[in-house]
Amino acid sequence: MKNPVEILIENLEKNCTIKVGTISTAADGTQYRYDSYILKYQNTAYWLRLMFEKASLFVTKNEYNKQFSYGDYSFYFDRSTFKNEKDRKITMNKLIILS
Repeated sequence: MKNPVEILIENLEKNCTIKVGTISTAADGTQYRYDSYILKYQNTAYWLRLMFEKASLFVTKNEYNKQFSYGDYSFYFDRSTFKNEKDRKITMNKLIILS
């Protein structure tokens, strides 16, 4: 059975465009990059917001975080500033080790 973060990752991969990051080299010679998954839509759907909140609750014990990390992934939710305003995009970054 999948945990809430794995379900969120699966759904974001289906509903996002991927922006491949630039390759960087760490001090120990390891090459890596961060790929960004950016929601295709202007506003986050309510069901996706609920998934983000469940995943945040699973990782941090707080469902109202704007950002959290899990393994090689980091998540950011640009929440609405005011009550009755639409939520903005969710972004997911994935660390990819190349060598």
